[in-house]
Amino acid sequence: MKKFLAFIMALVLIGTMAVGCSKKEKEVKVDKIKITSGLWSRPEEQQFIREEVLPAFVEATGIEVELEVIDEIDKLLTSQRDSGTWTTDIVMTHSGSMPNYINNEFVRPMDSLISSLDITVLEAFNESTKMNGKTYYIPISADVY
Repeated sequence: MKKFLAFIMALVLIGTMAVGCSKKEKEVKVDKIKITSGLWSRPEEQQFIREEVLPAFVEATGIEVELEVIDEIDKLLTSQRDSGTWTTDIVMTHSGSMPNYINNEFVRPMDSLISSLDITVLEAFNESTKMNGKTYYIPISADVY
C-alpha cells in the first residue's frame, strides 16, 4: 500500500508542477519543488508523507521537495498572486476547495499534462476538477491510518 501511495503521489507531484508557474509554455529543468498543503495537518500524517512518500519521489525523479503544511492556504496564495511572486509550485487541498482556487487564479489548467499521462480521472470528480471544460486538479487518496 505504501509503495502504491508513493507511486500515486509521484504522478501527482509531476503532474501538478504547472501550478504557480508563469503562463509561458517552455521546457524547464526542475531541481526543486515546493508543495503547499492543507492536507496532513496531524503530525503522524506528515511523518508518513515526509519519511515514506517524498523520499520515494526524490529517489525516482531526482527532484528535491519542500513540503509546507499550513491551515490558511488561501491567504498565502492570495499574497503570492497579488505580488506576482509565486513560491508555491504545487497546491494540495481537498477537492471541494478547487472551485475557489480556480476562480481566484491560484491554479492553472492541466489538460495537456493529463492527456500525456496514462491515468483516468473518475467522472465523479468532474464537478470540482473542471471549469469551462478545463481540468485543474488531479484527485488522489492520501489518508494515513
